[in-house]
Amino acid sequence: MVQLDKETAYQKEIELLKRKLEKASLGAEVKKVQEICDFCQENHPNGYCIPEGISEEEQVKYMGRPNPYSGWRDNQNPRWNQNSTQG
Repeated sequence: MVQLDKETAYQKEIELLKRKLEKASLGAEVKKVQEICDFCQENHPNGYCIPEGISEEEQVKYMGRPNPYSGWRDNQNPRWNQNSTQG
């Protein structure tokens, strides 16, 4: 009999929590976050600024190759700090 009372109490508590959650979610409004650049305070995300004095053509050329060192790999020759024989 005590077990049944506990189950009933838990069910009532769950129902009350569901009602509270429904009320809370009904009153909540979702607002869109406006992305503003940290550098120029314009209405665009960070990383989209065009520095002054750079033409559109220069910007396009740079965007075509953003990392000039991406193809570099370790050289297969011994490094300066390894023992090597020089002639």
